[in-house]
Amino acid sequence: MKIDVNHIEVFIKKYPDITIYLDLSDQTMANVFTLNGGNISFTRTLSEEHINTLVEKGLSKISICCSKEILNNLRKLFPETYEKNTFEDSLDIVNKKLKIFDKMNYYSKAKRQIYFMQDIVKENKINKSSIVIFHSGEKITIKSIETLLMTFGHEFKIQYNESETGFLLFISDPVKHIKMRIDILALLSQTGFPIHETDDPNEIQDIVLKNKPKMLINTNLKTEWESKNAFLKYYEIDPFIKMYNFDNSPAYKKNLHLSAILEIYNGLYEDDLDIMTNKPILNNLPGEIRNPLMDKITFLKNNFSYKLYIELKYHLFFLGKKYNVKTIMEILDKIAQVS
Repeated sequence: MKIDVNHIEVFIKKYPDITIYLDLSDQTMANVFTLNGGNISFTRTLSEEHINTLVEKGLSKISICCSKEILNNLRKLFPETYEKNTFEDSLDIVNKKLKIFDKMNYYSKAKRQIYFMQDIVKENKINKSSIVIFHSGEKITIKSIETLLMTFGHEFKIQYNESETGFLLFISDPVKHIKMRIDILALLSQTGFPIHETDDPNEIQDIVLKNKPKMLINTNLKTEWESKNAFLKYYEIDPFIKMYNFDNSPAYKKNLHLSAILEIYNGLYEDDLDIMTNKPILNNLPGEIRNPLMDKITFLKNNFSYKLYIELKYHLFFLGKKYNVKTIMEILDKIAQVS
């Protein structure tokens, strides 16, 4: 991991008993530096003398074997520079999550990935050397987990982040709902995760694909069809959407709302994946559901309204969790296409 020289100097003074090794997997480190006529070896402790020599060579950053201990302390010293990890789990848990993500990525346009948030350093106690097996920021794969399992065992824990992070807040009329917007933003800011927002459902998909939020915060689903449209736009590219809805300002139940949001945010996707891949489908809608639904679709055909179209499509989405509504959904979409 490349570390600012000034940060390393501060670190050595603050933690003189922690050993730092050069990362010679970085070709620059391996080829350029000599000290007192001999190569700087990764078996040698990085000292202030080394640093002075490296600075003379014109480097402002130095590649070191940045162990979890070193990185955690750097985060304490320079919190704005070194991003914190969101997760720290055993290899078995990470492996399980990766396999779930692989299956989800088959169905979703929003591809989920996981990245190391630390250098994985292997130490040789015999010759007192260290080597970086995987660097911070590298994508974690099933193959890399298999390598780590062979090297460190099942209980070894790694720090990592997911490619998805933060929230997408949708409020259809932010001026009309100004207090709700401010209160929701204040609540979400307590999580420390990034927040994106829009009042245009047509911007949803671009934001999701570009910024990769993990959760949709929606508003007024019971009263505003634009909010239903926002949900459907999100769902079109990510059927595993995580969502929390506000019908009113969260000002008076902040802790309750925050706990509920974080529970959904941090939850695994196993149930949603199981529904997607193995859900039992009842072929026919009961008459008491189908008949009034078809009446509304007939009315829509003769008196097209985009608002009614969204309302019906949103209704069909939830019916589709239990019944086979594919044919009815196709009829609905064809009406929209020709209208």
